[in-house]
Amino acid sequence: MKKFLPVLSIALLLFGCQKSEQSKPSKETKYNVSFKMDDFSQIVVPMADKKSTAFGDTLKNYVTNLYFKLYDETGTLIKSNEQLSSSATFGTFTEQLAQGEYTAFFVATTGALSFSGTQYTTSVYFPTSNTFWNDTYAITYAFSVNSTPLTSLIKMGRAIGAIEVNIEDVIPSNISKVTLTYTKDSPKLRLSGNADGIYGSTTKEFTLTSADYNIQNKKFLMHVGNVFGVPSTVVIKAYDTNGKLSTEKTVSNVIAYQNKKTVLTGQAFPSQNSTFKITVDPTWGTAPNTIKF
Repeated sequence: MKKFLPVLSIALLLFGCQKSEQSKPSKETKYNVSFKMDDFSQIVVPMADKKSTAFGDTLKNYVTNLYFKLYDETGTLIKSNEQLSSSATFGTFTEQLAQGEYTAFFVATTGALSFSGTQYTTSVYFPTSNTFWNDTYAITYAFSVNSTPLTSLIKMGRAIGAIEVNIEDVIPSNISKVTLTYTKDSPKLRLSGNADGIYGSTTKEFTLTSADYNIQNKKFLMHVGNVFGVPSTVVIKAYDTNGKLSTEKTVSNVIAYQNKKTVLTGQAFPSQNSTFKITVDPTWGTAPNTIKF
């Protein structure tokens, strides 16, 4: 089946208030500005391999938190809103705005995000309950408010990348958990889309069940925010049922790409030293050349 890049759609509707024939729009006149998140209208395959149906899927199936930030022409924050997927109005924002130039920022994910600053250089941090990113979508959209009604459809794309570790050999039954560490991740993203040069280590833990044993090619996926071309090291660790480190593998010079999945493939429990092969999954877009080491 053909796969499509995952997108979240937003419908931007700007309506002018009714005025008499004699009245003329002025800077002070307020206009209704409505942003509406549309349901999916095509098959999408997000990075976590959660498939949607062709029709009937909604934003609520993929994210729990939706944020809206609105900036004026000076780059100052003038409106801010957060919605939970449990809200009856989830996916719809309505504001009254005077004529002028504005920039809207939307970000959607699972879990609460934190923001810093009130200028357009504001940063958004990964969910405070995690030590890693969840699948995150975002878009920055510049628009003008005037007396002419405007309807615009824009799409919110994935803002982060992913590292997927494929363990080729069978995981022993005494292994209770696996952890992935990305040593040079970005714990925050600027709304402007620029890197801020601040990086740190992020770790995701996977608790194993009986279904994970006695099979080959078990995959572990971790979302990362460092999609700025800065190489990192991935550390793969496995712990036994007593919490003791059983095996550790280090893969250097790994690069994550926005809306793409960098795949590390190798053996974690061999009788002798082994190496992992690095590739970039082209399913989500045009991939760079395969990296081997």
